[in-house]
Formats: sequence, C-alpha cells, structure tokens
Amino acid sequence: MPRPSSMRRLDRKILEQVHALIDGGHTVDEIHTYLQGMGAFVSRSAVGRYKKTAEDMAQEIRQTRLLADTVVRSLENAPEEKTTRLNIELLEGAILMLQQNVGDKFDAKVADMLSRATKNLVQAKSMDAALTLRLREEGRKQAMEEVSQRIKAMGSAKDLKELTDEELERRIAELVQDGNGQ
Repeated sequence: MPRPSSMRRLDRKILEQVHALIDGGHTVDEIHTYLQGMGAFVSRSAVGRYKKTAEDMAQEIRQTRLLADTVVRSLENAPEEKTTRLNIELLEGAILMLQQNVGDKFDAKVADMLSRATKNLVQAKSMDAALTLRLREEGRKQAMEEVSQRIKAMGSAKDLKELTDEELERRIAELVQDGNGQ
C-alpha cells in the first residue's frame, strides 16, 4: 500500500490555505513557494499532483451539481414515485462508478452508506408526501365547513326562496367576497 502523499500529511490549516490558493487559480510554483515559506518542505511534483487531483475533484463536483440541478428542474412537477425511482437509479449508478474506480478494492461500507442515505431520503419524501396530503385534506375540510357556515348565515331555505333573483345574486356575491378575505 503506497504511503500517503506528503501534501496530505500537512497541517489542516496549511491545507485549507493551499485549497484557497488552488481555488484562486495560483500556479504550482506559487503554491510550492508558499509552502516553503510556511516551513512545509514538499516536492514540487507532490504539489502538482495534489493540485491536479483537487482540480479534477472540483470539476467532478461541478458536473455532479449541474446534473443534479438539471434533474431537479426536470422533475419539479413529477409524481413522487418517479423521483423516488430516480434516486434509486442514481444510487445504482454511484455504486457502479465506485466499483469501476476502485476495482477489486470496492468498499462495501461506502455502498451501505449510500444505500442507507437513499433509504432515508425515500422515507423522508414519503413522510413529506403523507403530511402534504393530510394538510390538504384538513384544509379542504376546513374550507367546506366555512362554506357551510356562510350558507347557513345567508338564511333558511324558506328565506332564500322568498328573495328576488337580484337579491340572491347579491348575497351569493357577498358570500364569495367574504371567502376571498375581502
């Protein structure tokens, strides 16, 4: 097993600064000079490899975010079961990518962690959907009760029969206006 990169053995605060330099677009030579000034003596090639790896990872993260953004926008109004199925398929894809990237050294713990995360996500979405349905039903019942009370406030059926068409229209209009918060 190869030993860890000399860059990865640096103090965390120095590594954070190195990442800031990489993000700022500094060259390998500039980062190497910075590290020498901090008393961290690592080879220029180690800095170059580390910078390349960090940039590659950043690019993969940007691509993943772009893909996720695209998927989220395309599924904005999709039924819940489609988004759940998509999450499962994304997990399968991630597991396959892990297997390809690490070959025989596939880490079952990582796959298990991804599976659990997906399971938790699906459960959370199911709970959210159930809550949304319950709130809609409660709102519908409340609206029906409110309409029923307003109709009763208009008067009895006998009273309403005695109204002219214009008077009935006015009362219904008042009922609708009261229902719109006016």
